[in-house]
Amino acid sequence: MATITLSINGNEIVAEKGLTVLEVAKRSQITIPTLCWVKGTVPRKACEICVVEIANGDELGLKSRVGDGENRLYCACTTLAQDGMEIATDSEAVIAHRQQRLAIISQTHFGDCKAPCNLTCPGQINVQGYIAHVAKGEYIEALRLIMERNPVPFSVGRVCPRFCETRCRRILVDEPVSINHLKRFVADWCMAHHIDLKIPRERPTGKRIAVIGGGPAGLSCAYFLTRKGHQVTIFEANPKLGGALRYGFPEYKIPKEVLDYEINTILKMGISIMLSQKWGRDFTLQDLRDQGFDAIFIGTGAGVDQPMDIPCASREHVYTATRFLRMINEGRDLDLGRKAAVIGGNNIAMEVARSLIRKGVDEVTIIYPGPNWKCRPTSVISKRPSTRGSSFCSWPHRLKYVATRKKTIASASN
Repeated sequence: MATITLSINGNEIVAEKGLTVLEVAKRSQITIPTLCWVKGTVPRKACEICVVEIANGDELGLKSRVGDGENRLYCACTTLAQDGMEIATDSEAVIAHRQQRLAIISQTHFGDCKAPCNLTCPGQINVQGYIAHVAKGEYIEALRLIMERNPVPFSVGRVCPRFCETRCRRILVDEPVSINHLKRFVADWCMAHHIDLKIPRERPTGKRIAVIGGGPAGLSCAYFLTRKGHQVTIFEANPKLGGALRYGFPEYKIPKEVLDYEINTILKMGISIMLSQKWGRDFTLQDLRDQGFDAIFIGTGAGVDQPMDIPCASREHVYTATRFLRMINEGRDLDLGRKAAVIGGNNIAMEVARSLIRKGVDEVTIIYPGPNWKCRPTSVISKRPSTRGSSFCSWPHRLKYVATRKKTIASASN
């Protein structure tokens, strides 16, 4: 390995040939500040914060001088170290130039920056903050920070579409940070260790709030209002809380024991619940007002399916995905037959197909509405999930239904 000898701040250093001045300094434990350099990348534009003064730059034939041209200043991130260089990282000229560059950058920099991952997250979770806690092994602090914005990280950590990871700055280097997996990890770690998060509450306000619906929206509303010191009661039509988290996702996606633990974590804050209480059947809005509630939140969800634009959609054994998954989660004994077809190619279609196979269906055909498979379901690793027993075909020209043995069977033809 070829080496060179140079001087940094009066210290003689032997370094590997071919490194930049910045790399030599870092390996020698000498700090040179920089805003544009990340290991493994090439700066798109020099920030000129990493300037150094090279006294013999002219003699060495260096051309890329910065500043007004009178000072012998060069960007450490792009200047290759040479034998005999005399480098200063903190001279008066260097400090003055850095201050000038910072002033220029600040003039066009309005307010505090938020990382793209943070801005992309629908919940505006402090991504950098909880990842920093995880890096230090502070898992409880990480989960507390997550729950400042997201009260259901145990469930979301399993089904989140990970919008944040599509905008992770680490993509510019190699691949995004596993932001969502870290969220799930700290939640599962705290559950496994029976950690009491001791979620803080403000002083009681004396206000009573009725929340209609115990799904993700209702639970979130109850969580944040309780933290504000209000007294909350949830009215849920089903025998159990959870809504779409309980009835819209298969067991293998969100295990019921995990969901129950998460819901109990929220209820332990002092939230009251009324189960099997359906709005319009068991109570009205006026009833809640008469009971003394100061405000009412309606979070009943979007439980009504859109009509399917296919022939004979109302026939027996033709289900919408929402209805089918709910029946599976309710533990109903369904006669699914030997073959099944799933029309669609998004995440829900994949969950239905996998649930059918897990229920013993021998063959599942996924009919994708288009000539080519272009969807990217986030619920599976590959674009075409290698689910045993499933096959794929593009959208047919027509669908015909044939009634045999008291069952309606959907068949596709071109």
